[in-house]
Amino acid sequence: MRVNFKTLSILALLGIAATACGVTPAVDPNQNIKTNSGATQQKATVQLNSKGRTIEQENLVRRTERDTKPGATKHLYAWSTYNNSLMLYSPVDGKVTSTTKRLTPSTVVGVEGEYVDEESKGILFDFGGQIRRTTQVMGEDGAYGESTPGIFWFTPAGEYYQMYPTGGLLTVISETQLRVPPAVIQLAPSGTAGK
Repeated sequence: MRVNFKTLSILALLGIAATACGVTPAVDPNQNIKTNSGATQQKATVQLNSKGRTIEQENLVRRTERDTKPGATKHLYAWSTYNNSLMLYSPVDGKVTSTTKRLTPSTVVGVEGEYVDEESKGILFDFGGQIRRTTQVMGEDGAYGESTPGIFWFTPAGEYYQMYPTGGLLTVISETQLRVPPAVIQLAPSGTAGK
């Protein structure tokens, strides 16, 4: 059998060029991917509503619209899961917010998506007389780090409250007042909770 060296060389060069260009072998989209247990990847058809959204997307849009509605009042209730008593009630002006939310980012990336490092000339700070680099960005309060996860809110009267829910506390936020017994701690004008 005679091999044409010129043809073989051209095929080899084309193969190298295709690999260098990032051409990957075709994958059969109908191929089932299997786990070690033998379960296969499944597909589902998700129906869209008249706005082109899934139910999950519609729920998120509706929640965001209600949470950001100016002048809205909500009601916060906190129950003890140990004795089923209402521990706290408070009206909420607008929205209950997580204490971990910030108006500025807490980390930055460097050049081309890399974390801040010497090559990307990150944020320098003085650490005991030595200049160091950090990925953290100083917060609005001038400090670094994260808050303990909790929630905060303002009442319609402008009072500010912060709470750190722990085990044994069920927190409910509602657009309407619930019919519940009086709360142990009531952050509302007397007699308005639980109506």
